Amino acid sequence: MAKRNKEKTAEIDVEKTATKTETSKAAADKNAKPNRPRYIRAVLLGILLVLIAALISGSLGYYSGINQRKAEEENQRLTLAATHYKYGMEALMSGNYEVAKVQFEYVIQIYPDFPDITEKYTEALINITKEQQTTALPTPTATLDIQGAQALFQQAQTYMTNQEWCSAVDTIRNLRDEEYTYETLTVDGMLWTSLRNCAVKKITTEGDLEGGLYYFTLAEKFAPLDHDAVTYSSMARMYMTGASYWEVDWAQVVYYFGQVYNSSPYLHDTSGWTGIDRYRIGLSNYGDYLMSKSEYCSAQEQYQLSINIQYDDDVADRLNEATLYCQGPTEAPATPTTETPYEVTTGPAETPTP
Repeated sequence: MAKRNKEKTAEIDVEKTATKTETSKAAADKNAKPNRPRYIRAVLLGILLVLIAALISGSLGYYSGINQRKAEEENQRLTLAATHYKYGMEALMSGNYEVAKVQFEYVIQIYPDFPDITEKYTEALINITKEQQTTALPTPTATLDIQGAQALFQQAQTYMTNQEWCSAVDTIRNLRDEEYTYETLTVDGMLWTSLRNCAVKKITTEGDLEGGLYYFTLAEKFAPLDHDAVTYSSMARMYMTGASYWEVDWAQVVYYFGQVYNSSPYLHDTSGWTGIDRYRIGLSNYGDYLMSKSEYCSAQEQYQLSINIQYDDDVADRLNEATLYCQGPTEAPATPTTETPYEVTTGPAETPTP
């Protein structure tokens, strides 16, 4: 009996021990389950933080690049402005007020906040006004015989006051021949101003593009050209280059006069033909060339551009023809007749001589 009670007690202890083990395991599992989501959340949060850091770093790099580029552009403008300010100050100190005025105007244009630029520009204008008030004389008549350096100097100032720039250039040259050392610095400034403005007149009014470019070249020996003068010079060269391809390479004609048309449409040479006329005629002739090469759709485009500038019945007929060839049948492209519908022309009857 005692032995049976001991065995029963032992069984009860084993059962209790097993129950405690299962209870401990269940508790451990219960405690482990909530920890697993926390671990996953921690990993996801870490990844999110890394992505956010990468995004912030990329954004900072992008904006840093933009700011750096802006800073470089600002430095370039400041350097250019400082260079022309230096030229202006040198001219101002030597009494070349016209040259100083042009240089200061360019600085104001590219960097309006440049230190002291407004004061120096005003100073140049005041000195120009004083010179004009003290030296302006009535324009001499054709019969007036002027001799001597002083007389030529005063005559040149009078021409400049009346904006007769090319006459001023000739008079200053005569002055140099008469007495090379007379008022050297002042005469240099007068010559630069007269050459620059005479070149602009030749290009924009007289159509003497080569003469204008030559005068610009002479002016650059005394001081750099201002922004407007550089633009006039560039367009004159563009026009002359396009004209050199006339009746030789219509594609080049269209390329160069397309730029003249967009920037200086009324620029012309001694023939009187403007950039508009040259571009319009060049387009139609280039269209003819493309038709001769069976490039009908490209020819259609050239004719249309020409028509857009100025309507012409003949070009309109060629446009319709090119359109039909461009569309063509759906089965196979149309075969042109044995006679090529278009040949490279030397331009219509009104084609100007370059």
